[in-house]
Amino acid sequence: MTAMLTEKAHNSWLAFVPGLFLLSLLFCAPFTAAGASPPLVLHATTASAPLAGHIDILEDKAGQLTIKEVSAPAAAALFKPDPRPVPHFGYTSAVYWVRFTIDNEAVAEKRWLLELNFPLANYLDFYAPATGSGFERMQAGAMRPMSIRKFQHRNPVFPVFIDGSGQTFYLRIDARGRTLLPLTLWTPEAFARMDSRRNMVHGCYFGAMMVMFVYNLFVFLSLRDKNYLFYIIDIFCFALFVFFSNGFLIEFISGDTPLINTYAPLNVAFGLFAGLLFSRNFLDTARNAPFIDRIFKILLWVAFLSIPAFFVVPPDFWKRAIAVVTGGASIFGLTAGVICFRRRYHPARYFVAARSFRMLGIGSFVFGANNLLATSLLTNFGLQIGSILEVLLTSFALADRISIMRREREEEMFERSRLEHEIVHISEDERRRISHDLHDGLCQQLTAARLRFSVLKRKQLAVDGAQPELTRIATLLDDAVNHAYSLSRGLWPVELDPVGAIPSLQELARRLSESSGIPIEFSRKQRCENCTSRHIIQLHRIAQEAITNALKHAQAGLIQVDFDCCGRGVVLEVRDNGIGRGIAADSPGGLGTGIMHHRARIIDGDLRILDVAGGGTAVVCRAACDVIKE
Repeated sequence: MTAMLTEKAHNSWLAFVPGLFLLSLLFCAPFTAAGASPPLVLHATTASAPLAGHIDILEDKAGQLTIKEVSAPAAAALFKPDPRPVPHFGYTSAVYWVRFTIDNEAVAEKRWLLELNFPLANYLDFYAPATGSGFERMQAGAMRPMSIRKFQHRNPVFPVFIDGSGQTFYLRIDARGRTLLPLTLWTPEAFARMDSRRNMVHGCYFGAMMVMFVYNLFVFLSLRDKNYLFYIIDIFCFALFVFFSNGFLIEFISGDTPLINTYAPLNVAFGLFAGLLFSRNFLDTARNAPFIDRIFKILLWVAFLSIPAFFVVPPDFWKRAIAVVTGGASIFGLTAGVICFRRRYHPARYFVAARSFRMLGIGSFVFGANNLLATSLLTNFGLQIGSILEVLLTSFALADRISIMRREREEEMFERSRLEHEIVHISEDERRRISHDLHDGLCQQLTAARLRFSVLKRKQLAVDGAQPELTRIATLLDDAVNHAYSLSRGLWPVELDPVGAIPSLQELARRLSESSGIPIEFSRKQRCENCTSRHIIQLHRIAQEAITNALKHAQAGLIQVDFDCCGRGVVLEVRDNGIGRGIAADSPGGLGTGIMHHRARIIDGDLRILDVAGGGTAVVCRAACDVIKE
């Protein structure tokens, strides 16, 4: 019962509001009727005519007025002339009624098209004078199906028949958001020509954006640089924003499903998030500007949280807030680029120029919509022009960043290579020092001990039972001396110092053959009598490692070592007739192969490990000779 009484009271109040409104009209009518805007006069030469300066506006805050009430003579008092080139009302939930009068002196042209170049208004009702009396109602709007429109177009376009003078039209706009009123009257032929040119501009823009999107996508897939990923998302979201704000989403996608348009503003939040990610990573603010980086993190959280907030916060408040955050983030991103550039981060130069063009494009569009700039190509297509220039310059910025990173990587690799060479040389010097210390120190001491023991052995021959023990000790001393000399030669072959590589490799083959009992054949083709190449040490180590691997893992019956320096380079080949790589792969010792490859890289050589026909393995190292005599 209480609910019924409440509902009746509510209905009574709704009925009371229009009555109160009409009562106020009666008192206000005598004072404001003279303030109506002049009618729009159409001539025989008129192809299009903007309605700016010819419209009157009535704000209906409650949204309860009907066409019968606003078209009543008493209602004329509440309409206010609006002389602005493009009337605008910001973000509002109020309903606006537009009134204008047309005098048609173009007798031959009676069919016209009224265009509202603002496709995002949710609900539009256009009232044209009907034959006899009353009004004919035509509907449009982003939240209504495209099928109800009498003229199928992304912008609200209403066909009107204008015959004679003094015809008054009404347009009810319930935008529920930003409200703009760029109204223009066209002849059908002029509208077709204009729309064709406008579509060509849009087609060129979206085509160029698609090309840049695909180009940056392929670059990302090849380089795997996350900056390209963030940027292609940014490109896509901005192009989608232009696509939506110009009504193409309504025309091609959501025409029969207006609910999709409700969620279209989410694209702004996604674009804001992607743009902040790209700016932060591209500028490398974590390293170049830590304080700026902390602000970036805060803005990223704000952008991220704005996505779920869309489903909770009232739409008007959310749209205002995201507009403020987006504008502030754009200014902050540009400022961050300037700061990073001043700190000698050179890729920021293209970034600053690119973001400046985007902001100029957005600014020209916004200023034009708010009558702060005169209507022109720049204000009509500022978003497109600015974003195209921004995409081109940002692509240059990414390429410049990659070039700088590649140059830094090359410098780092050069420095690493220099350090590796230095470490190897230090290692070889240390080997030589230890080898000489062994040869001149321990080996000499052991030799002296062996000689002294020989003297002692002769003196003790008369002692009964001492002969076998003395013989064993003498053998151990001989083995110790030989082992010490072998270690000395292994660390640094003495032959490398006086005569060069060939005797050293020959001696290496002989020594390893004697110790292993496996034949090792050595052959050479030598241009110089004594080789003084700096690569010889590394070639010697490669040969030593290859022969050792063959002895340990290949189960070879014969090993061949070939050294050829008669051409324009040096070729070292170590070949065996063992079991080959396939079976030996299960054996331990992969470190030796890696060491050989590393030594080959040090001398800019090419090392290959090949299977030999008939069984066995060949290790081939080719390197340039740095002492060739012409």
